[in-house]
Amino acid sequence: MRLEKPGELAELLFRNDPKWQPEEINAALSTGKTQRVQLQPQDQVSVYLLYWTAFASANGTMNFRGDPYGWDKTLAAKIERRSAITAVAAR
Repeated sequence: MRLEKPGELAELLFRNDPKWQPEEINAALSTGKTQRVQLQPQDQVSVYLLYWTAFASANGTMNFRGDPYGWDKTLAAKIERRSAITAVAAR
């Protein structure tokens, strides 16, 4: 996953961890290497990832993007299956 501001997110997540203050975070980021660091139990957060290839802008204009992971086709198939099941059940 790519982050626009990884340092700011790390500072927020590690605000209560004396081992990970801004200087240590910046030093870790400057290495360019992936590091796995466990959050303190009280600092754990839920992360929700949204994958949108179609969305409306503030003025209502529809925008469409490519689907590099091919998830739109899978989702469309699931929607079609559920619609067919619903239609049969409604008869």
